Amino acid sequence: MPDKDRFEKSIPSAWRKVFRLSKGGVASEAELGDACSTALAHSLRQGGGCPGLQDIGKVLRDFVRSREDFPLLSPVGGSTLAEGFEALRQIERAQGGHRTTKVAVRAARSALVQLSRQNDLRVSEAQLGQMVSERTCIELVDHHFFGRARPYLVGERFSTPGEAKAWEQAVKKAMTIGIQKLANHLWQDPSAARLRAPKRTVARRSTQDLLNDPLT
Repeated sequence: MPDKDRFEKSIPSAWRKVFRLSKGGVASEAELGDACSTALAHSLRQGGGCPGLQDIGKVLRDFVRSREDFPLLSPVGGSTLAEGFEALRQIERAQGGHRTTKVAVRAARSALVQLSRQNDLRVSEAQLGQMVSERTCIELVDHHFFGRARPYLVGERFSTPGEAKAWEQAVKKAMTIGIQKLANHLWQDPSAARLRAPKRTVARRSTQDLLNDPLT
């Protein structure tokens, strides 16, 4: 059995449609973005959401507040950044290394570094929550799909890694609104018990439309 066939069978069922659409080369970036959003919503529900997400958001909020209280300290208020990293490690340990929580902690570390380099931190708690939730969703798409599929698509559909990367960025851009909506719902309900995929941006094609697609 070819490696690519074994790989496709190893993909979680929610992401197999995304892989088939991607390697087929017929679906638009918007259609693939919709498929990714649907698969991500399913994965989050099945995986129990993101335990500790709001605690992670609180770490970002506390960091921003410490910068507001001591605006003249440089570059990040002494050990504040280190304390933030340690708080995130504790959250990760408390959640038993839950996969989505680990991804969220990684996203939060990146956000902390970015915030530490900004002089004007006029950002609300809700904006911080949305920030870390969006970054978590994007990294989950990379974890579940792009990172796994890339080696199989280069050489089969794309000639170079650069071409594949450009395609990935186009798909991610197309799913921006979907990611924002998913992230907002996840922040409001980290258990993801009621999380559903956002409304499709591309109408579902009829069977007749699919039959009329040219053969390649």
